[in-house]
Amino acid sequence: MSQRRYQSVIQYLSEGIAAGRWPVDAQVPSENELVELCSVSRMTARRALEELTEAGVLYRVQGKG
Repeated sequence: MSQRRYQSVIQYLSEGIAAGRWPVDAQVPSENELVELCSVSRMTARRALEELTEAGVLYRVQGKG
């Protein structure tokens, strides 16, 4: 079974966090940046960010980009 696209974005972000690319309280790439970096649609990038937020891995601040 192939991996869904949003799961590849989740993996990209999770690996970056684990590697220290984005330390605690650092801003991860925006939806638009993830579209470019991961070659996915904006809705896919948004779903990945929402999943990580719901899991408590990320928190979102309105208006911060």
